[in-house]
Order: sequence, then C-alpha cells, then structure tokens
Amino acid sequence: MLGSLRSVALTAARRAAATPTAASAASAGRYGALRSMSSDTATFDLTGSFEMYNIDSAPENSIEMSKEELMGHFEMMYTMRRMEITCDNEYKAKNIRGFCHLYD
Repeated sequence: MLGSLRSVALTAARRAAATPTAASAASAGRYGALRSMSSDTATFDLTGSFEMYNIDSAPENSIEMSKEELMGHFEMMYTMRRMEITCDNEYKAKNIRGFCHLYD
C-alpha cells in the first residue's frame, strides 16, 4: 500500500512539474532576464508582522534579499502550490486513498 501511495505521489509530482501553463510559459523569459541582471537587493520592513513568544532575542525587523533569492523563493512557492493543486485533483479523482489534508 505504501508503494502504491508513493507511486501516486510521484505521478502527481511529475504531472505538476511537466504541465506547462500560460503563466509559466510567459514568465519563463522573465526569469532568465532577472537572473542575468545585476544582483540588486531589496530591503523589507517586517515591523508588526510577528509577535514574540517564549524566545530570548527578537529577530531583526528588516531583511535584505537579492533578486536571485526572491526568485528562488517564488519558484519554490509556485512549485508547492502546483503540487497542492495536483494532489487535490488526484484526491478528487480517487487516485489518493484516505484523507488528503491540503492548505486550501
């Protein structure tokens, strides 16, 4: 049973990675352009974004990230979201047994 669940998950991951969308095709050129630009950085102010709880020292209220780091985070977020959508579709098609807890 674990083997069949693993194969369903791998199939879903392959579908999510292999299925192009209009947005991903249109933005593929932009990714390359951003990566070839100079590594400018952006500073983000996080004041008020989180509360301290049971921690000795507070994290910094501002962070600095390069375009490459931001694009890496975006690509990971986009991949995770597509995987979640694919798992949802596979669950609804009854290819995933049991309960599938998604973030939606």
